[in-house]
Amino acid sequence: MEHKITLHAGLLAITGMMTACVSLEHAAPPVALLPTANGMASAKLALGRELYITKCAKCHLVEPVKDYSATEWSKIMPEMAEKSKLNAAETEAVTDYVAAALRLADRPL
Repeated sequence: MEHKITLHAGLLAITGMMTACVSLEHAAPPVALLPTANGMASAKLALGRELYITKCAKCHLVEPVKDYSATEWSKIMPEMAEKSKLNAAETEAVTDYVAAALRLADRPL
C-alpha cells in the first residue's frame, strides 16, 4: 500500500512539472516562436523573456502575455519595472519581448 502511495505521489509530481512547463510556454512563448520586427535581436528578446519569467515570478505567477492588451501593458510595465528594480535596458528588453509575444498572439491560426 505504501509503495502505491509513493508511486502515485511521484506520478502527480511529474504531471505537475509537465503541466507547469506547458503553462510557462503558453504564458511566455519561447523566443524561437516570436515574430521579430524593427530589427529586434533575438538575444534581446531572450533576455526580455528571461527577466519576464524570473523577475515577475518573484512576486506572482507568470501572467500570460496575451491576457493584456498593448495599452494595458504600457500601463503595467512602468510600475512592474520599478517594483522589480529593472534598469532601463532590462525594461526595454521586457517591453520588446512582450510586444513580440503580443504579435504572436495576434497571428491567425
